[in-house]
Amino acid sequence: GVKNGELWGHLNYIDHATGMHVKATAVTGYFFVDDDPNCRIITYDVEIDGAPGTAEVLVCDNGEPGRDDTFTIFLSNGYEAGGDLAAEHPGGGNIQLHKGDCQ
Repeated sequence: GVKNGELWGHLNYIDHATGMHVKATAVTGYFFVDDDPNCRIITYDVEIDGAPGTAEVLVCDNGEPGRDDTFTIFLSNGYEAGGDLAAEHPGGGNIQLHKGDCQ
């Protein structure tokens, strides 16, 4: 979102299969996706297992509570992962885009 005229937010991502940990150090961009009003692209400066890098995250808020919401992460080291947060596992997460904060 935007707070006091500056981008703010958090990203703390762990790939449990590999143990890789990604933690945001700064939000660097927030962009609307032209062909889908429910999606945003958020860019970050991050630490990837303690090393500096960047991340781009595509999030889509496709219904409540978390119905069909999607999350995809792209890292500067070439890593990419994502999918439907709930999928076949209920309680997987809920993306909520607060449209008043960044439009």
